[in-house]
Amino acid sequence: MTRDFSEVMNTLSEIQDYLLQVAVYNDFKPECIIILEKDPPDLLESLDSLRKYSHQRQLRFPLLVNRKFVESSLDSYPLEFLDIITSNYQNLFVKEDILKNLQFDPDDLRLQMEREIKGKWLLIRLSVLERKNTPKQLSDLLFIALSNIIPVLKGICYLYDGVVPFKLEEILAKNNIITNVKFESILAWVSGDKATLEDIKQYLGILEGLMQYLEQLDQ
Repeated sequence: MTRDFSEVMNTLSEIQDYLLQVAVYNDFKPECIIILEKDPPDLLESLDSLRKYSHQRQLRFPLLVNRKFVESSLDSYPLEFLDIITSNYQNLFVKEDILKNLQFDPDDLRLQMEREIKGKWLLIRLSVLERKNTPKQLSDLLFIALSNIIPVLKGICYLYDGVVPFKLEEILAKNNIITNVKFESILAWVSGDKATLEDIKQYLGILEGLMQYLEQLDQ
């Protein structure tokens, strides 16, 4: 059994007539987006096979949306869609490549980026303050926090010159140049299984540097 979405089309026969696009991509782990022309009346009853497929392979359930949601949400969730289209997605099914033609308003991106960074800064502080964590728990906390800010780092690249690298190392290097924030420790945190409070402090410093950069963009 492959732990990815390569065979996910076998689970979508009951909504086949409504499919516009099914794409897979990697964002630290396999991900999938399913775009429908519109929701079928029995959508909530039609996806038992997809649910079992995801659970058996320990995969996150696919992002399941329709055309109207995508077209009306680019001002609210631009980072989520930017993250997908810059993750070298591959189509498993395409009647219309909705993702290919998405356009993003720079102000919408910047506002969501500010919210995301400030939210992550607050949450990780609270997570450390409210309980004593083991080195493994701190490492897990860092991994989740890091994976959540990658879309912001992609957004910074996109706003800078419209070009977002595919590799994490290149994204970090480009952000270092753009923001003057040092990201050297991030790759070690991603691959490690232990972390310290000093690592957490350093990560919070990275977030604070990104906050300052984004606030400058608003001036």
